[in-house]
Amino acid sequence: MKKGIVSTTRKKDFSKQLEENTWILEDKKNLQYYFNTAVGDFEEKPGWGDVNYVIGCINIKEHWLAIAADMRKCKIYVFDSMPNYVEQKLVDQALQMPARCIASLAIAIGVNLHLERFKYNPWPVRRSKTTLQKECSLDCGIFCSKFIECLVIETDHGCLTVQNNIETLDE
Repeated sequence: MKKGIVSTTRKKDFSKQLEENTWILEDKKNLQYYFNTAVGDFEEKPGWGDVNYVIGCINIKEHWLAIAADMRKCKIYVFDSMPNYVEQKLVDQALQMPARCIASLAIAIGVNLHLERFKYNPWPVRRSKTTLQKECSLDCGIFCSKFIECLVIETDHGCLTVQNNIETLDE
């Protein structure tokens, strides 16, 4: 079993830490080093190509949006609880590079490139249109978290649009 560690330091600083043996967990031969990534017992865990979604959040103009790259349908979904707050143009600019590069990154993340459904061209971006929170509210992060929770536990996303649930989230 190979071990890994996490580092967000610059490579020069990280090399210095290695020389000082400040990061050595066990025998140096069994330890591999990775920069700006989280790893563990990676040989026993599925790769990104084995999952339905790769999920993350972005912040545009002090507003949080949840992003889900659907690895099966080759689409990128943007969940925005206040779609009128951030201009569509800004969201498009923020997602232009990921939409174009994700197909190129697929080789590195272990996606089966021979599947008929896999697309090499830029993946389409789909953005939610339903406004779920009030203007000037600070709940966008909560809505993003709830969206990700629904996605991970495979719950109907309708729970985010039912008025009673929205009022509960606002409290």
